[in-house]
This record gives sequence, C-alpha cells and structure tokens, in this order.
Amino acid sequence: MPNSPLISIIIPTYNRRSLIGETLDSILAQIYQNWECIVVDDGSTDGTEELVKAYCDKDHRFQYHQRPSTHLPGGNGSRNYGFEISNGEYINWFDSDDIMCDDKLQLQMTSLETTNYNYSVCQTLVFEGNVDNILGLRHEHITSEKPLLDFIKGDMSFFTPSPLFKKRFC
Repeated sequence: MPNSPLISIIIPTYNRRSLIGETLDSILAQIYQNWECIVVDDGSTDGTEELVKAYCDKDHRFQYHQRPSTHLPGGNGSRNYGFEISNGEYINWFDSDDIMCDDKLQLQMTSLETTNYNYSVCQTLVFEGNVDNILGLRHEHITSEKPLLDFIKGDMSFFTPSPLFKKRFC
C-alpha cells in the first residue's frame, strides 16, 4: 500500500493509563498500515504520558501532545487540537478505551475508495471489562438514505469510533 491515503486517528485522553495501552495495541495490529495516531492529553497525572511516549518511541506513527491552553479543556478541545495538527486525508475519532478490530481501517478505506461517499460507518461491539464480555452489537445494519442527517436529528446513533471521514468533509 505505498500510495494508500493517510488516516489520522485522533484520541483525546485523561488519566487512562490502565486502558490506553490496549487501545494503542489494537491500532498497531491494523492490516491497513498508513496511519498516524495523535494522542492529545488533557492533563493526565496517572502516568498516561509515559505510557503513550513509550509507544511513540517504538513506532513513529504515534504522537503524544498536551492539549494547549488555547483550546478548551475536555475531550472536544483535545479532539479539535488533534484535528488541527493532523496530516491525514481521512479522520477517525477514537477514544482511549476503544479497541479496533484488525481489519477496521482496511474495510472502511476499501468502502470509501470505491465509492463517492465522504464517510463510512462500521458496526460497533459493546463490551464490559474485556472483549470476551460482549454486551451487544450496535447498529447491525444502517438502512437510512441520509444517515448523517438522521444522526444530527437524533433519529439514529453510532459510537465515536465508528465513522471514518474524509478530512475535507469534517
């Protein structure tokens, strides 16, 4: 995939040392390899910084940033900063307790590269504690003609990590 588009995975975090390692491992396991992962820390005090920096040392595709004071505190301020510094043609919002199946990016990129769509939404498994304790499947099949409009109106929902967007669409 030498000419494959870059995907920016943007993860806001705050005191997630106990969870974010599994999240980053799932990103490392992706079949689709042309990605950057931007972790924006909102002021963690639990060792999250050291853990994420260890991933940065092992793989240049990981980046660690502190949310600058010019951006509002919280997840949205961190996401906005990550978006501003991202280099990808595509954006995948992710949270520091999410896990990707190893073919997530590949399947969504195939969908986007073979259509004129601006985004692709995938299914989401909900689990508690670990991936063996599955609580259910979110949005088994989207049948809406205008899913983004239905999402904005509150007529349908999907979780933060599900969509992969063309950056110019965001």
